[in-house]
Amino acid sequence: MILGSETSIDFIGDIHGHAEELDELLRGKLGYNNSKGYLSHPTRKVLFVGDFIDRGPRIKEVLEMVKPMIDNRAAYTVIGNHEFNAICYWTKGPDGNYLREHSEKNEGQHSRTIEALGADMQHYIEWFKTLPIYIDNHAFRVVHAQWKPEYINFLQQAGLNNFTDLNFLIRTTTRGTPEYTMIDCLLKGEEVHIADVSFSDKDGNVRSAYRTKWWLRGSDLPCEQSLFEFPEQKKSNLTVNLEGYANIQPPVFFGHYWLKDNEPLLQAENVCCLDFSVAKFGNLVAYRWNGEQQLIPENFHSVHSRAGIVPSRFRQLSSADIYERLGRGETVYLLHWVGMSHSDEFALKFEPGNGVWVNSGDDKLYQVAPNTKLANDTINLNRYELTREEFEHFSQLKKTFY
Repeated sequence: MILGSETSIDFIGDIHGHAEELDELLRGKLGYNNSKGYLSHPTRKVLFVGDFIDRGPRIKEVLEMVKPMIDNRAAYTVIGNHEFNAICYWTKGPDGNYLREHSEKNEGQHSRTIEALGADMQHYIEWFKTLPIYIDNHAFRVVHAQWKPEYINFLQQAGLNNFTDLNFLIRTTTRGTPEYTMIDCLLKGEEVHIADVSFSDKDGNVRSAYRTKWWLRGSDLPCEQSLFEFPEQKKSNLTVNLEGYANIQPPVFFGHYWLKDNEPLLQAENVCCLDFSVAKFGNLVAYRWNGEQQLIPENFHSVHSRAGIVPSRFRQLSSADIYERLGRGETVYLLHWVGMSHSDEFALKFEPGNGVWVNSGDDKLYQVAPNTKLANDTINLNRYELTREEFEHFSQLKKTFY
């Protein structure tokens, strides 16, 4: 394994174009410097869990920071699903069609990277193809989304650990093939379909397929405990069986899951997710590892998102939540945006008996009719709770949201 027996590694979560936060984390929190012409540390290495691109404001700057580190062995990485998606978006199959459809949804997710990289896109696509799918050096394991031993073993036996082989890449994008199932799991995580219970994901897409908390072990686990995004108000009699990740296994580090906790936390003593939603008002997180097999919370380091003020509760509100609060005579403030574009964001104030007040960011308030109905939660929207102070200062926040 490329890392040999090194035990001084800083694992860093999904970055998504947040160069300022990455620079502060590396220099300010972890002690890296640019004395060699690229960021490095005298005694430590970085290991990224992927997802450098899409969503954020400074995608090219992120790549210009991390690629020299990786090229000079000051850092290592695994590929994220966003880099994989980019490869497929720009690679044609034998039929002349792109391996990832150029749909409105896919283009929207990738648009910031297209804008940021321009003529340099193909240069980075070729580099993305060389990034490993997983790392296993026996002291620790790294994958972007889910460690699935049978899939890792298959790739090891086949001698496959990147996407430089076009035939392998094509199979990973062909539904029904073993390769498609494996890569979908390793880079995106296994899902469970729950009929008649849907939710709007972080991009506003309506889904009934829920990502599993795959490290949990047990049969008949309640959906609300074992699945991401399962609505709290939709208690279900359905249960999930999960294989789990045994506590005798080496520590495993991954990202991908957009955790919403205000402070980083471990999923188990040997399970560490590092994605704490820096691209949605959260934190960019590192775990400073020194060879320990039982991970400790004190080794986390983090930097808050610079994308404006962090909504204090960081809690997504449903229509039912808002109606319940109004029924108790409370006023509700929230940030609202439609789909993936933050250009359609605005703040809302729900006041009992007095309708909905909208602050569109131009220092004016507009009142909507008092009997206005809330939009159905299944359309493409996101609503996050604000404090009154955050609502009142939204015109200032508007300038810093991207």
